[in-house]
Amino acid sequence: MSKTTCTQGIPPYPPTVIGGEDGLRITLWMSPEAHDLDGALPLILELNGRPLWHGGGDDCRRPLYWFWEDLLDFLGTRWAHLLFQETYPLGLTPLMPADLWKDLEARWDRIQPAEEVMDDEDEAVHRFEDSHNLAFSTSGMSLPSLLVMREGASMLLQAGTEPPVRRPFDEVVRVLEQTGDALFDALAGNPRDGVAEARAAWQARWEIEPERLTRLRTGLDPARLNNVRIPPSTPPRNRREAASDDEFRAVARMIGNHLDDAHLNRAIDWIGQQPHRETPEVDRIAETLRQDIIAKPHFGTQKFFEQGRKIALWFRRFLQLDPEDPVDPQSLLADWGIPVHTQDLGPPELNALTCWGPNHGPAILVNMNGKFSSNQNGRRAVLAHEVCHLLVDRHDALTVAEVYGGLAPGGPEKRANAFAAELLAPQQALIELHRQLGRPPIKQTLAEIQARYSVSVHLAAQQLRNAGRTSLSDADMRALDSICDHDADAA
Repeated sequence: MSKTTCTQGIPPYPPTVIGGEDGLRITLWMSPEAHDLDGALPLILELNGRPLWHGGGDDCRRPLYWFWEDLLDFLGTRWAHLLFQETYPLGLTPLMPADLWKDLEARWDRIQPAEEVMDDEDEAVHRFEDSHNLAFSTSGMSLPSLLVMREGASMLLQAGTEPPVRRPFDEVVRVLEQTGDALFDALAGNPRDGVAEARAAWQARWEIEPERLTRLRTGLDPARLNNVRIPPSTPPRNRREAASDDEFRAVARMIGNHLDDAHLNRAIDWIGQQPHRETPEVDRIAETLRQDIIAKPHFGTQKFFEQGRKIALWFRRFLQLDPEDPVDPQSLLADWGIPVHTQDLGPPELNALTCWGPNHGPAILVNMNGKFSSNQNGRRAVLAHEVCHLLVDRHDALTVAEVYGGLAPGGPEKRANAFAAELLAPQQALIELHRQLGRPPIKQTLAEIQARYSVSVHLAAQQLRNAGRTSLSDADMRALDSICDHDADAA
C-alpha cells in the first residue's frame, strides 16, 4: 500500500482513548485487525472535544488511517523541545504560539534587516515550528496545525489560529507519553522502513545531556553558558521531575541576551543569596483570588488586560480601599515579608526580576537603571506589576521567577501591566476626579492624578484614556492620544 491517507470506517473493536474531554485527547484502534491496511492505524486527535485530526464523516468521528511511526519518531526526537523549551526564537514573545510569524514580520518592518538576515531568521522560526507543531510529524500527509508550547506549569495547545487551550503540564505530557507508549507497542515487530528508528527514538527520549537541557531551558548558546554561573542540575528522567523548574535557569531564560555575562552573573549570584521564605498571607490571598475570580468560567477567555484590571479591582476591594485611595506596593510587600533590593542590572530594558521558587525567595531585585524603575513613580508601577505575578502566576505561567522587561511570556506580562495601572490609579476614580475638578484642560487633571496617586504621566494618561472613551471630549481624547502614543510602553 502506498503512503496515502486512508479514511475507512470506524473499526468494529473498542479503541484506546487517551486523555479527557477537556484538553488533548487521542483515540487509537490497536486491535490486530487494524493492520489490515498494510499497517495503517486508525486515529482521531481532539482538542477540547473538537476533532482536529480525523478521517471525515458527518460528525468528524471517522478515524484517520496512517503510518503513525512518523508521530512516534517526532515525539521521541522532539521530546526535550516539547517539555523544556519555553522561549521563542529571536527574542520574540508572542501572546500565543500562532502569533510567532506575525511578530517576526512586525520585527522586520521595524528594523528593516538585510535579506540574508531575514533568511536566517525565517529559518530559525521554521526550526522552532519543526519541534513544536505536531502537524509536522507526518511526511506525505498534510494535517491541521497543532502547536504545543510550555509556559511554566501549563502547556499551550493551539489549533491553527484558534485561541490556545491552556492545560496542566502534567496532563498534556501524560497524554503524549501514553500515546507514544501505545504506538511503540502497536508497532512492535513491524518491518516497515523507519519503524525501528522511531521505536528507538522513543525509548531514548529521556536521555538528555545536561548541557543540552540547560541550553533548551535557558535559550542561551553554548559560548554564553560557559561564562555564566548557573548551578548544575540533574536531567529529569520522568514526567514528575520534568514538571519542575529552578530559579536560575528561569531567570537566565527570561533575561536572554538583554544582559551581558557580568550582569547576568550578578543576577544569578543575587538569587543564590536569597533564602526560601514562607509567605502565608500571600498564599491566602492568592487562593481566595483563585476561588473568587480566576477559577470562574470564562475568565480564561478574557483578554489579558481585562483579566488584569478585573483582578486589580478585586484586590482593591479585598484591601477595603475606596476608589480614590492610593496604594503603596512597597508597603504591601514589606507587610508580606518580601524584601525589595536595588542593584545596577545594566540596560534600561530590564526593570526588575523576582524569584519565588522552592529554594530561593520570594524576593525582588529592582534595576536602578531601568526605564521605569529608575524613578520613584515608575518604581511603584514596577512593584505593583510584581505583586500581580505573586498573586496570580506562581502556580501557572511563572512557577519560579519573572523578569520584567525580559522574555517572560507576553500574556501574563500584559495582565500584570494592566493590574498595576488599575491598582495604582483606578479608571473610574480618575474620571470622577476629572469631573470634580470641573473638567479642566486635560493636562491639569493629569497633574492632579500624578500628585494624588504617584504615577507617571503616561500611566495616568493611559488609564484616563481607557476610561474616558464615552465621557471625555474629543479634544481631551486627542490630547491623551498624543501623550500615550508618544511612548506606548511607558509605565
